[in-house]
Amino acid sequence: MTSANLSLGKRSFIKEQRAITSRRLPLAALSILMYFLYDVFGTVMAIQRERAVDVMDDIERAAETFPMRGAQIVSEWMGMRGAGFVIGMVGAVLLGIQGFAYLYRSQTVDFYESRPEKRSTRFRNIVLNSFLIYAIPSLLGVLCSFVLTLLNGCSASWLLAEMLITWCLQTVLFLAVYGMSTLASLLTGTVVTAFLMNCYFFGIEALLRLTIYFHRAAYYATFDSSGDDPIVSRFFTLPPFHYLSGIVTSGAFGVRNAEYDWNTAQEAITASLPGAVFNLVVFAVMITAAFFVHKFRKAESAGKAVTSRALATFIKSTAAILFSLCAGLFVYWIFGANRGADLPAVILTIIITVFVGCMILEAIFGLNIRCALHRIWHAPILAAAALAILFVYRTDALGYDRWVPAAKDVETAFLVNGSYRDEYLDESGYHGTGECIERNMYLTDIEDVCTLAGIAQEERVKSIRYGEADGDRYDYWYTTIGWRMKDGRIIKRSVQIPYTIDPALMDRIVGSEEFAEGVYRLDGVEGLVDSWRKQYPSATFELLCETEHGHRTADIDLLDAFLDAYRQDVTEYYDFSLASSQTPIGQVSLGTHNYYGPYTELTWPLYENYDRSIELLTEHDLWPGGFLTSEEIASANVYYSCWGSGENNGGNKTEIVTDPQKIAELLDASLSVTYHSAWYRNDIFASFGDDMDGSEIYIEIYPNRESVPEAAEEGLFCYTRALLKDQIPGFVQDFAAGAESELTGS
Repeated sequence: MTSANLSLGKRSFIKEQRAITSRRLPLAALSILMYFLYDVFGTVMAIQRERAVDVMDDIERAAETFPMRGAQIVSEWMGMRGAGFVIGMVGAVLLGIQGFAYLYRSQTVDFYESRPEKRSTRFRNIVLNSFLIYAIPSLLGVLCSFVLTLLNGCSASWLLAEMLITWCLQTVLFLAVYGMSTLASLLTGTVVTAFLMNCYFFGIEALLRLTIYFHRAAYYATFDSSGDDPIVSRFFTLPPFHYLSGIVTSGAFGVRNAEYDWNTAQEAITASLPGAVFNLVVFAVMITAAFFVHKFRKAESAGKAVTSRALATFIKSTAAILFSLCAGLFVYWIFGANRGADLPAVILTIIITVFVGCMILEAIFGLNIRCALHRIWHAPILAAAALAILFVYRTDALGYDRWVPAAKDVETAFLVNGSYRDEYLDESGYHGTGECIERNMYLTDIEDVCTLAGIAQEERVKSIRYGEADGDRYDYWYTTIGWRMKDGRIIKRSVQIPYTIDPALMDRIVGSEEFAEGVYRLDGVEGLVDSWRKQYPSATFELLCETEHGHRTADIDLLDAFLDAYRQDVTEYYDFSLASSQTPIGQVSLGTHNYYGPYTELTWPLYENYDRSIELLTEHDLWPGGFLTSEEIASANVYYSCWGSGENNGGNKTEIVTDPQKIAELLDASLSVTYHSAWYRNDIFASFGDDMDGSEIYIEIYPNRESVPEAAEEGLFCYTRALLKDQIPGFVQDFAAGAESELTGS
């Protein structure tokens, strides 16, 4: 008897699913068609495209590599790098809207409510039916794709594992999107507003976060846009973000026509697991909320735009405020961020956008254009709220640009001078200068860093907020200061360190071992080289020493000895006072010029007092010599450039100097800028006119061929020197005065 009842219950469930599916045949057929086209037809096309290489390339070699290449191309189509998740997302939205479309008409609502079936049972059956319409075609498509790969001789166990795990992750994505779409659909009373509510659900959080982000970037002087900003690095109600972020982070999307196997796929899968867990949470929360909305939904909601007036007011308020702020920001950018001229236009734009937005939304909620003016009194209130938010950003009412953390709340800090130019490649990818220093610098003198931050933030605010546009001043170093807080946050500020900064304060920071390690990575080079060799086993790595006398190379075996000597020199000599008063005499680089090797290098600048490093390089015949002397220079070109006015726009004039005595005068009155110093001061160099108005003078020197042997083979080398402001030789002053008169007509 019990078995019979169970059997009857089972048949009843199957019949119910058949009945529901019969009413959703278009979606079921579309699901089958789309997965057939993508999984089956797409796999065939991908394999055949790869097989075509047999015709274009060496036939014997192509035949040998085809199984591996075929597996990789199928992985690119059906695995973690594939785009099949888009079909599931679109299907989830369509199923979410269509599944409860019977609630949008009074007749169908009455029919279903009259059936001897609980609302909870009907909800469960529709949700399960939607899942089956997705799951059965998609899973069969994956299996058919693998069978086709197997029949073409391209199968691999890791490929099947990747395809099945990818299907599981995409299924979780489907569930999260379906849960959100179902909730959005149940909160509405028509198909059109269900679609609009889906747009609202999937876009409102992103719009909110991006509005905050771009307003910070526009109005906060110290906002730092480098790296991942916390406000946009995590979304709570955006399932595609959770699915894609792990894959993108792992670099799986970037692997193309390269070695790709289970280890590479596993990296992408592992990186995607946290997002999958988060999507499961999203699904659980959304489908639970949808269940209770469905259970307590009133029959009178059928045909309404939204199920409650309170919900309509909330949607109108958030949408009107956010869209008006975005419109105001757009006008702000049109005016070129001119804070004086743009304000009236921004205010007017916000007010108009709020009023128009309220009218459009009221017409939608009322399902009648005549309802546009209903509750128009909401508009001035919402406009006032939007203008208040604008006021907070424009005036920095919350103190963003003045905030400096308490030293007790900071674990470590880092300082990125924008003038440092270095980057490297390791096992986790390519890292630019800022990220490179952020990953390696751990300053512990928090009190001094916070003191510096307060001064540098004030300088940045004066430069940006009070009328001086970024780039119009040359009396600061553009830097980023960051703090690793004890609660796990990383907070960064873009600031300007003025040239008038206390040198003793800067020496304590820049002269520390933590700063040197963060910039030059003296203790982590061996691991970096190992990662390079794994990625580029055929590349040859070397040390390259460069000065104005040319360059010499040595085997990388000298690296450890050089780093020991260099570390001692940096510890004893390197600080802010040295770096701001001198420029490097040369540099040593680690890397390779092999095409297949990393295209970046680690570079260590050499100053004149780095005696240990220079002595070691000399012992191993790696030191070509330091700065060129006047006897080693064949000629010097003195350039004068200026801006004209009216019809005469100025230009450049050049004087070629070959007299050894004058060349010696130029060397005594100038500073070599052949090699970069991150802390040198622009204001010590020669300029004519007030505040670097475009008139400047600089020197190019050309060594004779006896001094630089490479010049005889590769052509004359050219090096740059900058004249010191208060030491300009008389003959240069005469030349500059004549050149300015001729170029400007004055």
